Amino acid sequence: GGIGKSPLAAHWAAVHASDYTLTWWITAATPAGIDADLASLAVALQPALSGVLPVEALREGAVQWLAAHQGWLLILDNVTGPADVAPLLARVPAGRYLITSRRATGWHATAVPVRLDVLDPAEAQALLSGILTQDRPRETGGAAELCAELGFLPLAIEQAGAYLAQAGATPREYLGL
Repeated sequence: GGIGKSPLAAHWAAVHASDYTLTWWITAATPAGIDADLASLAVALQPALSGVLPVEALREGAVQWLAAHQGWLLILDNVTGPADVAPLLARVPAGRYLITSRRATGWHATAVPVRLDVLDPAEAQALLSGILTQDRPRETGGAAELCAELGFLPLAIEQAGAYLAQAGATPREYLGL
């Protein structure tokens, strides 16, 4: 598994949820991940299909549904590169996509990149604390210092938070590393 959903994309999606008739999260680090999450969308739309059709048929059903409807949002999270999502975008241009990626270049033909600026200290600390306490209470002492050390960069804070949550470490322990 990966590190989980991008907290920044999740926050944006939550704020804009009422703007869309359907919002669906796709872990898009690999083409197989995209296919699996599209198949899950097909099952969510038609639960009777669960266990009946292979992943490829379910994926195709989801793509056809998306092509026939408007007002939806797909979050393509952690995309490795534009080529991985280009086939989907070409077949289903009618909806809205939010694509997150660590790759900063190569998107000119696919999407309009929005570079994230640094967070203010309070936002940075809230982001890190939110990641750390998402599933249970945890020690957050040293969060402000860690955010400052990471330059208040959203992706760096997200990655550090994911590491801390997975490792069970504290921000102070991370600083010590």
